[in-house]
Amino acid sequence: MGSAEGGTEACELPTARRPNTVAKTVACGQWRVRLPSLGTHVSVEVTLPLMAVAFPILPGKTPEWRAWMEELNGPRQHEFAESRQKAGVHERTFLQSTPMGDVVIVTLEGNDPAASFGRMVNGTDPFTKWFIERAQAVHGIDLALPMAGSPSTLVADSEVVAVPA
Repeated sequence: MGSAEGGTEACELPTARRPNTVAKTVACGQWRVRLPSLGTHVSVEVTLPLMAVAFPILPGKTPEWRAWMEELNGPRQHEFAESRQKAGVHERTFLQSTPMGDVVIVTLEGNDPAASFGRMVNGTDPFTKWFIERAQAVHGIDLALPMAGSPSTLVADSEVVAVPA
């Protein structure tokens, strides 16, 4: 697939590995898809870069965490959505119970999830201050403090992409 079709020469899939439906190529770590022509009714999914971070819940704090999530999904949902939209990400949060305790897995999907994460935790608006306080109370982590390096590292991917060893 050449540049004219939306791919890049440097990140092109070999001919034998190209799907024969919607042309997808892995281009520099991001999916790129050729959009359908105007007037067609083809559903196209465009996946953006993704970052995942795990936050352990402090012992005995899962009920408090659940109440916090009820607020995010209820009365504060508009502020939550607006905050993430302003940061340029789609956030999803999962609860994982383990023998060592409950863990929250947060995914951020957008053009630059790491930069968006930085914008989200460095905000000075009332919602961000409230969110940071709740995170510290439930996870014991002060998100407002600078992090040394990336909060997570991609180590495996089922798609054809280069993953650092």
